[in-house]
Amino acid sequence: MAHPSITVLMTAYNAMPYIRETVASILGQTHRDFTLLILNNGSLDGTGEYLRELEAESGGPGKKPLLRIVHLGKNIGRTPVLNKGLEMVETDITAILDADDIALPERIARTLNFFVSHPDIDLVGSDITYIDGMGNIIGEAHYPTGHTELCRR
Repeated sequence: MAHPSITVLMTAYNAMPYIRETVASILGQTHRDFTLLILNNGSLDGTGEYLRELEAESGGPGKKPLLRIVHLGKNIGRTPVLNKGLEMVETDITAILDADDIALPERIARTLNFFVSHPDIDLVGSDITYIDGMGNIIGEAHYPTGHTELCRR
C-alpha cells in the first residue's frame, strides 16, 4: 500500500536561533513525500527573514518535500495560528512540530507506517527527550499509550 500524503505543520514566533535546526531535521527525513507548512506568527527576531531565504532556496513547485510558508502580519496567538494552519492542510495526515523541536530522521516514515498499519487510529503522539543547546540529553517525558490512560490525562 502506498503511503498517504502528510503535512508537517509548524508555527513559529520569534523562533531564532532554533528554527534552522528544526527545519533541517524535517528536510532531512528519510521519507521525502510530504509538505512542510510553516506559519510565521508575526515574528520580530529574524525568523521571517530566515523563512524568506528558505522560500527562495526551496526550488519551487514539484520539489519534494514541498515547502509552503505563510507570513502573518501580527502574532495571533498559539491556538489561533495552529487552527489557521490546520485549515490550510490539504492532506489526510498532519504532524505538528514546534519550531524549537528536532525530529528524528524517521519520524515521518514511522508515523505514516503506523497509520497505514492501524487505520482505526486517529491520533498519535510520542515521548519526548529534552536536550540542551549542545545536544546533550537533560531529561525525558513519557506519556500514556492506552486509550483509557490518555483520556484520563
